[in-house]
Amino acid sequence: MITRGKFRRHCFLYPLFFFLLYACDEENIHGDTLADGIWKITDIQGIDTTIYSEFSHLLTKQIAFNFCSKSMNKDWGTENEVYGECWMLLSGSIENQFTQDEYRFHIRSEEALEIKLLPDHSDQILPDLTGPYTYEIDGRNMALRYTGTDKPELIDLEIHCWDWSPQ
Repeated sequence: MITRGKFRRHCFLYPLFFFLLYACDEENIHGDTLADGIWKITDIQGIDTTIYSEFSHLLTKQIAFNFCSKSMNKDWGTENEVYGECWMLLSGSIENQFTQDEYRFHIRSEEALEIKLLPDHSDQILPDLTGPYTYEIDGRNMALRYTGTDKPELIDLEIHCWDWSPQ
């Protein structure tokens, strides 16, 4: 039996849930793709780690994408952005010290995204992965490929990941 309190709760919670779900810009809704799990970096290709040694720190780090909860504004990835936008965390341990970098991202299409690094939160510096990427998900494997030209050190970068989150 539905009481008056339950009825009010249902009348408030369900519209709120649907508002939050559909408030995303269409290009940022990615449901069960990127946000499906925690991605562990298993391989880095296309980068000469003797020249860019910081890229060797990426191996075994974790990448987590959130589910977008509201639309992105024009200031995404800056101090002026609206809080709660689409974020990506890159985290793990470097020399037995936890490190984490926070990014914002836009889904550009079913195969492309762009990410921006926020101000650094950790003592250990990971490479800045800001830029446009294509992504391909095949089962529990994902490959991110840098497609920009602004950062010569990232040209030909491929980041291969595995979704190791519990089923």
